[in-house]
Amino acid sequence: MGSNKLIKKADKEYKYLVGDERIRRLAELEERTRLEMSSARLAGYKEGIEKVAKTMLSKGIGIEMISEITKLTKVEIDNLK
Repeated sequence: MGSNKLIKKADKEYKYLVGDERIRRLAELEERTRLEMSSARLAGYKEGIEKVAKTMLSKGIGIEMISEITKLTKVEIDNLK
């Protein structure tokens, strides 16, 4: 009868640990999703800024002004040409 209690206790602990692993896995997946979404937003933001800078260049606005407004470096702006 004593071993039956040990088995039940071990089973309970096992279920706790397995459940804990599932929770950790879900947390990892949520974190990865959050990071991927953040990265995608940043890429979209950068793409938008570059598009604005290209438009400004096409309108004849100087690189100094574009850099001041977009916070892109002169090299980054030159690479857009």
